[in-house]
Amino acid sequence: MKVTERRLKKIIKEVLEGSPIYSSDPPVVNNTKLAAIENAMLDLDKTISDLKKDADYAANTNGDLKAADMYDMDMIQLQDVRDHVQYLIDNGQSAPQGLKNRIGRFDTIVREMIPHDIYYWIFPELGQ
Repeated sequence: MKVTERRLKKIIKEVLEGSPIYSSDPPVVNNTKLAAIENAMLDLDKTISDLKKDADYAANTNGDLKAADMYDMDMIQLQDVRDHVQYLIDNGQSAPQGLKNRIGRFDTIVREMIPHDIYYWIFPELGQ
């Protein structure tokens, strides 16, 4: 199928108008959902703290540097998600595709450490 220049411009315009990045109205996050996300952020903070303790324990007590590195990498990935989600919520934005792609490349174990309220806020298309 041949796509004309006119059709291509129309497709691009439709995509840009439907994109939250180019939308003039920030996505609505109701107070109940926002409170659930804030509570989930506290849970995520605890998980990150626990991973830090596990990394320190593995490195100092067991001398298992490979395990310590694994815990550190998991902690860094979760902290990155936490910081990114906090930034998006503070600025009234929804999760961009880049964040979704990055999370998709995480180990399954790390993805499962993301609290459900945050995960489904990032991936609303998956439903709850």
